[in-house]
Amino acid sequence: MTGTPHHPIAIVGGGLGGLTAAAVLHTNGIELTVFEREAGRDARRQGGVLDIHHDTGQAGGLSGIT
Repeated sequence: MTGTPHHPIAIVGGGLGGLTAAAVLHTNGIELTVFEREAGRDARRQGGVLDIHHDTGQAGGLSGIT
């Protein structure tokens, strides 16, 4: 992605999707800022389960997922 001018990017939300996007963009040399509402990682209980199994997970009910 070198040689192409990019404007700085704002990512709103430091969750799984926001941080994944930030990592990919940063790896490709694109300037960005992540904005997160929580004061810090200890501001509330963190953690959860992301189950992407076809038959039992969150993706199980989405059409087009194989």
